[in-house]
Amino acid sequence: MTQKKLCGITPGTLIPPTTQETPVNKNIGSADRIVRILAAVVVGILILTGTLTGAAAIVLGIVGAVLLVTALVSVCPLYMLLGMSTRKTQNVK
Repeated sequence: MTQKKLCGITPGTLIPPTTQETPVNKNIGSADRIVRILAAVVVGILILTGTLTGAAAIVLGIVGAVLLVTALVSVCPLYMLLGMSTRKTQNVK
């Protein structure tokens, strides 16, 4: 069955066939996630109690937020760039 062309364009040709999202490979293991979450929590507590202030609080707050987000999604962009992973590989039989 042939498709009708609209204005000389076959329907579906404007959208590439690979529009589905590709899953990102997780590259953060359990121990790494725990350390990242703990570090983010410690930084947050230090900021909230006033122990960290000024520029140090801002910089470490951003670092803590990045650590928390990467731990929650189990993906570290820096690890991707370096080709690293702390996640154990599963043997598929």
